[in-house]
Amino acid sequence: MTDGRDVERRTFELLRDNVRDELVVQNGIGSLGLTDEVIDRLAEQVAVNIDYAFALRWSPDWVKDGDLHRWSADERFFARCPDCLIDSPSSVSPLSADEWIAEHRRQEHGA
Repeated sequence: MTDGRDVERRTFELLRDNVRDELVVQNGIGSLGLTDEVIDRLAEQVAVNIDYAFALRWSPDWVKDGDLHRWSADERFFARCPDCLIDSPSSVSPLSADEWIAEHRRQEHGA
């Protein structure tokens, strides 16, 4: 069973990953010449500063209440648990990712 610290840790990871993704895009668009190491350090430190000064809650606008965050990459499908923010394993279909999350929620969160 997950606790609040797990959700806080996962929220921080998602923030850091989003900051990193944006740095990678800006590095490419602006030809900034930043190395992966520098991008990783910047993403970590920006996320630490944001986490220090603000109350964070993962709540993307594109996920409707009661729905799952779903995405695909390289013809594989994923879903994210809204309770603890764990991601499903890589799945062959959106339905199998959703089913994994449903089973996870039953076992871990009694949902």
